[in-house]
Amino acid sequence: MDKTRQTTIKYLVVLLQRMFDNADDALFELADKSTNNQEQTSYFDAMRELRRMRQGLEFGFKHHLNDHFDRFAQNPKGGSVTKTRTQLVEEDSLSLIDQVDLEESLAITGMIAKIKNRYPHHLNALEQRFQVLMHVDELVIDQIPVGPTAICNSFADPLKSLDVELTVKLIIYKLFDKHVLRNLDALLDETNELMVSAGILPRLRQQVVKQPGSRGRHGDGPDALAEALQGDVSPTQRSLDQGAGYVESVSGSGTTLDTLRSLLNGPRGGGGHGQGGQGGHGGGVPAESAEVVDFLSEIQRRNHSFSVEDFRSELATFKQAGKVNTVDSDIISIVDMLFDFILDDEQLPVAAKALLARLQIPMIKTALVDRSFIADKQHPAKRLLNQMARAAIGLGHDVEDDDCPLIVKIEEIVGRICREFTEDTAIFSSALEEFEAFLTNEDGREREIQKAERARLEEKEHRAMFDSWVTDVIASVIHDRRLPRLVFDFLNGPWKDVMIQAYAEGGDQGEHWKMTLGFIDKLLWSVDQEASRSERNRLLKTIPEVIGTIREELALIAYSEEAIDEVLAQLEEIHISCLHGEAKPRVRVKAESENDNSISGLESITLELGGSSAPADSGGDIDEDIEEIIMSSKSYEAQRVAKIRDESWQRVMDLQMGQWVELSDDNGVCQRAKLAWKSDFLGECTFINWKFKVVADLTFNELADRFRAGQAALLEQLPVFERAVDALVNTLHRRRVNANV
Repeated sequence: MDKTRQTTIKYLVVLLQRMFDNADDALFELADKSTNNQEQTSYFDAMRELRRMRQGLEFGFKHHLNDHFDRFAQNPKGGSVTKTRTQLVEEDSLSLIDQVDLEESLAITGMIAKIKNRYPHHLNALEQRFQVLMHVDELVIDQIPVGPTAICNSFADPLKSLDVELTVKLIIYKLFDKHVLRNLDALLDETNELMVSAGILPRLRQQVVKQPGSRGRHGDGPDALAEALQGDVSPTQRSLDQGAGYVESVSGSGTTLDTLRSLLNGPRGGGGHGQGGQGGHGGGVPAESAEVVDFLSEIQRRNHSFSVEDFRSELATFKQAGKVNTVDSDIISIVDMLFDFILDDEQLPVAAKALLARLQIPMIKTALVDRSFIADKQHPAKRLLNQMARAAIGLGHDVEDDDCPLIVKIEEIVGRICREFTEDTAIFSSALEEFEAFLTNEDGREREIQKAERARLEEKEHRAMFDSWVTDVIASVIHDRRLPRLVFDFLNGPWKDVMIQAYAEGGDQGEHWKMTLGFIDKLLWSVDQEASRSERNRLLKTIPEVIGTIREELALIAYSEEAIDEVLAQLEEIHISCLHGEAKPRVRVKAESENDNSISGLESITLELGGSSAPADSGGDIDEDIEEIIMSSKSYEAQRVAKIRDESWQRVMDLQMGQWVELSDDNGVCQRAKLAWKSDFLGECTFINWKFKVVADLTFNELADRFRAGQAALLEQLPVFERAVDALVNTLHRRRVNANV
């Protein structure tokens, strides 16, 4: 079940992410085809809202999928069946059904029905196998967590928080069907195969009659399934590798460019597909644009001595001479405005902005030479601009040019483009390759510089894991036993360090480990105040052995002589009290382990004295007022378990290595830091700056608190060019709406 859960969530979340990646293009195209401002406004609003809510929707989808698995494990027949229209009317027969809720319900019901028609054999096999797995007489596919009802409801529930019109919400459901639901066959295949591998109905006979128009990807029966699942790559991974859930951006249609032109000039400005052609990467300059490109090339050569104002002044003069056609004029204006937004982007440091500004004219020329530039997400010129901005995002605003290899490299590449670029956009491909090679080299340099720090962090994590496990071992040995407080402090302190070292060196099968574990019984027997007089002589012989072992073992873990003498002096006081029959304050220990597994082998490692094990005092007849101590290995649990499970906590959970955040302190001082280490066991994140120096160590909850307080913010959520397009669309649209008021 756990493997099925992991596979389902991983696969479906990737498909959902690909759906969101494609949502902009779909909504852009619908906005471009809109017949009125109100309709166009709704699509642009949906784009912004979907981007804003994306992270929350992805988290909600994952959370609801998890919840379906949890509820199914507790009550397999509980399920979560989507109500039909008839059921909704029956439940609310005394009032009118909310039309929005009804339309959404019908959309969800329709999606579920299509899945059942599309994959009848896969789903029938799952019904039968889950019945065997959960030991129930009968299950329907609506109750199964990988069934269509669970998947569709997991998306529909968080979508309720999306503040868009019903028409747009129904379009989002269609996108979900297109990018996610139509790619379920690989998930259903792998889920069935996982059960076959576990011996659950490996030779299942299909019992469902195929409905007209429905089809599975593979033939019927287990042989066909086995044939389809050949190879080392799982069906879900193969499906993702082959592009499931991903649709290439619109190419050749000029959708983004036409939409921007329409917003810039009004509905009539978006026409003219035939003006200026639709050049490809590196294609020739359209004849009517050649003079414009030559003009821009001349300004490009004087790049260093030209301000934005100078450029716009000369361009205005050039346009007045009638040398720029309508399409070229629009393209120049659009790229010019895009650079205004890029250079106003607060995420970019000043040093990077100054260099990227020099690419404005080369990018205008690129858009004139290659009309797919603005719409094509994979265009090398756009990718180069995005890569440079992304790489510079962590520098901060006070970086010195000559102190930063990244700035030096960006300056070098920008300078070459300004000197050499005329019409052949292939220069951007070579520049991109060069820059990516530089970044790869910088990654290697970072790993080398951070090697010692990473080793320290790994050692810290391993030490914490060993500490947790050894604590459980000691706690299980002394659970419910009475012992002097000083002895407990010794076992939970210095001696635990000894055992951690022994475990790290040889594991739990090493002789050293077994000796340190067995020593606990010897120590506890030596401080047993109830030892009979007949065992006094044996006690006198045991005490020197205990003292000698402690001195030797503490020396091995580099305890100082002074610290060792202090430990032994405290223990000597207890031994003298025992020899004199004097009672000392004692505590009772209760073990509280975070590890459910019992500690194996403890029963066989006991010290036998006089032919029988010699436990310390049992807790059967102790005084009610004796101090009770909880010995727990859960010291790290508070750091890795959410105090508040909300969007801020999910941001922390979703943080990936190498992701940049902006951290600020109580005085408002900000610094940009990259996640260099994330320990799920410790519940800690370590951040470094662009010089690869550690600047912050924060627990998961501390970082989540900073997100809630506005003292932490994610950087680089969208590539810089796409952020600029989004900002330009919003500005032009508002301008259009205000003009029509």
